[in-house]
Amino acid sequence: MKSQCFDVAKGGNFESNIKCYVDSSDKKSSSQILNQPFKKYQQVRFPRFLLSEYLHGFWFKFCLENSSNRPQDYVLTMGEVYSQEYHINSSQSGKYTVLLSQDKRLTQNAYYFDHKYLKINIKPKEKLEILVKVKDKTGQQFLLQPKIKTEAQEHTERLKNLYEERFALAQNLMLKSILAFVMIFVSMQYLFTRYKFLLYYALYLLGMLLFHLYGFSFSSYYETPFTVIPFFKFELRQNFYVIITQIFYMLFLREFLGVYEKGSNLQKAIFKYQHYLFLILLILEILCSVFLQRLDFELIISLVTQFIVVSISIYLLITMFTSKHLKAPLAIRLASLVLFVGVIIGFLSATFEWVKTTSPLLQYYPNYFFNFCVLAEVFLYSLAIGQLYFKTVSEKSFLNQKIALSELNMLRSQINPHFLFNSLNSIKSLVISERKHEAASFLTEFSALIRNILQKSREQFLNLEEELSFTESYLKIEKKRFEDGFEYEINVQESLLEKLVPAFILQPFVENSIKHGFHELSEKGKINIEISEKEEHIHVQITDNGIGRSQSARIKLSENGHQSFGTQLILDRLKILNDIYGWKIAFEIIDLEKGTRVVLTIPFFD
Repeated sequence: MKSQCFDVAKGGNFESNIKCYVDSSDKKSSSQILNQPFKKYQQVRFPRFLLSEYLHGFWFKFCLENSSNRPQDYVLTMGEVYSQEYHINSSQSGKYTVLLSQDKRLTQNAYYFDHKYLKINIKPKEKLEILVKVKDKTGQQFLLQPKIKTEAQEHTERLKNLYEERFALAQNLMLKSILAFVMIFVSMQYLFTRYKFLLYYALYLLGMLLFHLYGFSFSSYYETPFTVIPFFKFELRQNFYVIITQIFYMLFLREFLGVYEKGSNLQKAIFKYQHYLFLILLILEILCSVFLQRLDFELIISLVTQFIVVSISIYLLITMFTSKHLKAPLAIRLASLVLFVGVIIGFLSATFEWVKTTSPLLQYYPNYFFNFCVLAEVFLYSLAIGQLYFKTVSEKSFLNQKIALSELNMLRSQINPHFLFNSLNSIKSLVISERKHEAASFLTEFSALIRNILQKSREQFLNLEEELSFTESYLKIEKKRFEDGFEYEINVQESLLEKLVPAFILQPFVENSIKHGFHELSEKGKINIEISEKEEHIHVQITDNGIGRSQSARIKLSENGHQSFGTQLILDRLKILNDIYGWKIAFEIIDLEKGTRVVLTIPFFD
């Protein structure tokens, strides 16, 4: 290597000693590179942002000499780039030794205090011929800052940089702490409530946290998963976390705003298909970064992602402020607006260099505009989630009051005076007729039914076996009271007997069949109850051969007789249960050619 050596003992202009060669193929070995035409470092024009140049190898060569009579310890760097590969040929050893610096973990480095520096020891009268290969990443500002200094000088400069950048470091740590705290808090809320939008919001915060961690993973002050795990440091790039964040952000808004329940067809389609679009971008991002390692393609994907994110953000803002279907809370609208403004200003300020983008300590300098908007957005979203949570709690409290009233009405309807009067009259008739055994049997079954109603009246659910036992007790009493004027049959799939159903859900429909369906019926009445499993639901059919709803209604109007509220009460109760627990208990009454059929579809609750 024929170049004038830089004497570390005397000092001077170190950069004037450096020469550069660009290997556009990035395939030449170090021995081949030595024979290439190097230019002076100052005469080589480096790209501001690497595009396809990341495929090139940037080679530098220089000579260091120690003219003093004592050994010298120095730290050497070519700047805050992705990797530096040092080939050192000592005049005393006569051979090259390869040392790696920046692509190692901080704790594995020869110079522990900063991963961008390589520690070298130059013996008295020794010359070191040094060949350095530098690699950087596409889309990132390419800054070469060759330096050689003593450890004391590096410590002094480090303290100076730390003082000057204390606000940037503090702000960065504060932002990460807030994101981590809110993420943990929202995750705990999800475990208690099981609301999907809380899960998606927690994952969105995790994506945002990883996005910021990646941005500072190349600072010597941080040990992050991206520096600890070499795979993460290179292959998974910042756009990966942008896409992940956007996916969970859209899922959060979809669930929070209830797009699939309240949105228009266009809104449903956009929220549905944008996920497929981002999943395609995610697959392409991983393919180009991890497997193909074509970072020029990855940069194109990043630019496409930015365009799509901005376009969707504009659509969301317009939708939230103008849509008649999706009435977003004010906090959500403001949060989306603030985040959008932060992304735009952050991008423009970095592109046009209105703010710092890098520094000696922080290769990704925090963008204050973007970080402030992220904090404001997290605050507003958290406020909106809190408002929704308290609103939900209030609604549940109100619904619980309604269900208590419904249960009270239910109890009253079960033990209605008409039923009690008729049953006691039947017992009285049996006693007067001296049919003592029949009267005792009737009284036993009647008292057992009343006791069962009183014991279970506070319970929200019964297993199907208990529910059928209660219903059959009621049928037996009514059958005796009507002197075998009807017959009944119950068929149930045994595997369903332990499944839970709303308490006393069958009796009102059976009561309607007896009181109204069999009224003035010319033949013997029949009630058939069929219970089976259908697509993880309990499928109930209650069929009678009565006179039907139309004729029964005409008779009631003409006689102005007793009106039963049992069916309406059970329907009100089912609606409240559906509102509270999100269940969908389907109910249908079918008019048959002869009789009526009630169909209930009850989801599995246990």
